[in-house]
Amino acid sequence: MNTLPHKHQGFFRWLTLYLIPMCVLVVVAAIFLVDRSSSNQWERFVRLSFGQRPVYRTYAHAIMSLRAIPAFGLVYFIFALLAEMVVSLISRSRVSVAFHVLAVWVIGFLSSFGPLYMRWIRIRVEGRHPLAQEIASAIIFATAYAAVALIVVLLLKKIWRRDTQP
Repeated sequence: MNTLPHKHQGFFRWLTLYLIPMCVLVVVAAIFLVDRSSSNQWERFVRLSFGQRPVYRTYAHAIMSLRAIPAFGLVYFIFALLAEMVVSLISRSRVSVAFHVLAVWVIGFLSSFGPLYMRWIRIRVEGRHPLAQEIASAIIFATAYAAVALIVVLLLKKIWRRDTQP
């Protein structure tokens, strides 16, 4: 099953690898990080999923706290784009959905793990908890990122097929 159409491959890759999943997840994550004085169970869920409790007073502050994730994601997107270009040149065909989603998952994991790891390093040595919580948060973010990207790929493929068929 082929993912990318021959026409407009670069734009399709940019949309599905980086732009749409990153915009959706950063906006959704910021909503959860705004403090609404919820229950303790909800705060534990948010802490596990996003690596921190909901502490921000406004939505703008939550968005600003997540600005490193799109910056890291852009760097990893460039590497994933190069990898997909090499794979498509070597195989002389289009990139498969599985490889595309794997690249998306890696982008999501690395872009979220970078800021989480930097936050973990800033904590004093005595107060450090194991790195497993940051890894779990990065895995959750990457899985959600891949799910959003897969949905976008399937929707765009459906639209592309409908528009190209007579």
